[in-house]
Amino acid sequence: ADGTDLSSARYDGAGSFSEGRAVVIRDGQVWFIKEDGTDLFSARYDGADSFSNGRARVIKGRQWWFIDLNGNKIADT
Repeated sequence: ADGTDLSSARYDGAGSFSEGRAVVIRDGQVWFIKEDGTDLFSARYDGADSFSNGRARVIKGRQWWFIDLNGNKIADT
């Protein structure tokens, strides 16, 4: 293991790493972290799927869209 702490003490929930990123949740907010445990970018979402093929589906409010590995919006779903 790389020492990244995905414990319940730090997050309310965490997904598995995929493409070097993992979804985490705390206090109802969802975001992505890198394998070293640092935030990938500052955006927060209401929900998110893991990265696959260089993109992840996220939701904020009632709007879904895809983001790339850097957090840029690439398409509505």
